[in-house]
Amino acid sequence: MHVNSGSSNECIMFICGPNVVNAGKYSPKEWEGLYSGIVFTEIDHNYINPLSENYKEELSKTFGDPRWIKKDSQAAGYGNGTAYFNEYFTHAVFLLYIKDYYTKQELATIKTTLSRLYPALIEWGTLMKQQMKNGVNVPAL
Repeated sequence: MHVNSGSSNECIMFICGPNVVNAGKYSPKEWEGLYSGIVFTEIDHNYINPLSENYKEELSKTFGDPRWIKKDSQAAGYGNGTAYFNEYFTHAVFLLYIKDYYTKQELATIKTTLSRLYPALIEWGTLMKQQMKNGVNVPAL
């Protein structure tokens, strides 16, 4: 939620509680990575979502395809292509960010866990990395 008041701009975020991720299933570092992803992506939505609104029609068509969201997953609740795009984009940026802070094994666990919600996330993250190497700011889909 955005609140604009004169020259200041506030953003209010609602973050889930600590029981969303089963702490006993993951190492402390993996658990930290999964939870930092929740905070990171919620912050990132404040940058991505306003931009994606400019391309709402195109994004709805492209990301309305069932390949992007596992039908029975929590992520299916977002309900439209633009929202799916926003989720993919924020999570792919998060995966780029954490590669410098976690071991390969920790990264693999975090990616695998997230890809249960977003089945094409790893593929999309790979596309983003390729585009960045080619000097492109926005991945071609």
